[in-house]
Amino acid sequence: MSWDSKNKHTTSMGKTNTLDTTLPLLPNKFYHLINRGNNKQNIFYQHRNYAYFLSKYAEYMTPYLDTYAYCLLPNHFHLLVAVKDVKSILTAAPDDCPLINEQTWLLWKLEIDNLDFSGKKKVPLTTILQKDLSIEKQTKIASWVVMEKARRWLMGYAKAINKQENLEGSLFRKKIRRKLVDDFDYMKYLTWYLHNNPVHHNIFHSLQDYSYSSYQSLICPKPTKLKRNEVVDWYGGVAALIAYHKEQTLNYTGNEIKFWME
Repeated sequence: MSWDSKNKHTTSMGKTNTLDTTLPLLPNKFYHLINRGNNKQNIFYQHRNYAYFLSKYAEYMTPYLDTYAYCLLPNHFHLLVAVKDVKSILTAAPDDCPLINEQTWLLWKLEIDNLDFSGKKKVPLTTILQKDLSIEKQTKIASWVVMEKARRWLMGYAKAINKQENLEGSLFRKKIRRKLVDDFDYMKYLTWYLHNNPVHHNIFHSLQDYSYSSYQSLICPKPTKLKRNEVVDWYGGVAALIAYHKEQTLNYTGNEIKFWME
């Protein structure tokens, strides 16, 4: 999803929107997603875990999210994403989330005429989607599908890491924190902020050489699943993207490190 030109004129820097765990992930909207290890424990223990995390993310979320930037840290991750449109989500949903139970139905207040759970634990999503649904109800179902797939993605990753490390219990905090991103200038700043996280947390000395962020994928021509062309266009080209990141990093006052390798 491209950032439409009218949004380029906003200047609020998105600071009115705070991170929370209840904000719905709505189609055609940009979000900053964050989750961390339960009790601040690590979620990545070996180098291969980072690649596995991204592969599981791609497997579960590609039909539902477009990804613009990311950064993976030992005990948390950041993603800048856009939720796809309702049609795309509901086209993929029956294969990925074939059944909906009554508890979910009631929780999301998806009232639909002649939908009967009597004697059934679950109802096929295809049955629901064949009904004459309003845009509002389609949007609610699409939002639920995205959240359900994100839950399954993190559960699948956590199961593998718990087995690897002989851990028990929740690897992640229960819910992903998210923030609506509706400001163009903030979008550019947030992309740098994600990439700068290893420096901010004193994990690595330079954002451009950190292996587990999207920075290198955005500035090089190698194939990527990121929406690289759109991100580069936000800045006016690769050189301008690099210059913006360099300027922000050299002016950064969040800690003692102000380091940029030429």
